[in-house]
Amino acid sequence: MDFNNDNYSNQGHNPQRYSYRPPARQPGNGLASAAMFLGITSIVTAIMMTIYFPFIFGSLAILFALLSKGRAAKFMKYARTGIVCGIIGITINLTILISSFVFIMSNPEILTQTARRYDKMYEQVYGISSEDIFGDSLEDIVDDFITNYEN
Repeated sequence: MDFNNDNYSNQGHNPQRYSYRPPARQPGNGLASAAMFLGITSIVTAIMMTIYFPFIFGSLAILFALLSKGRAAKFMKYARTGIVCGIIGITINLTILISSFVFIMSNPEILTQTARRYDKMYEQVYGISSEDIFGDSLEDIVDDFITNYEN
């Protein structure tokens, strides 16, 4: 059987010439994928206890998910995942920041000890005290802050 025969191909039975159409791409699919990736990255960076990255990645995830919707009636699966993960990452980060702030403010001696260590390390590294450079040591600044905070 000769498949290159014009008579055979003109009959519409040529097995080499299928009319295959690739599936149509949905508009915003790339933005939805980016939203999901950034949302997951927001959670990972929040768990790693970074400060700024979860806010940046979570905000971008929510923004890209909203932009990927376009005029469609509902969000794509990746966009919904991006929004949820972005919100979770931002929430985890806010929880860690607030609890850390409350812990430090309820235990001011930890802040004072940390300031004292900083002053010692500064003097070891640079050979001159931070009080000589800045006019006050960090320990004095922290002590003033704590006394003003408690009053």
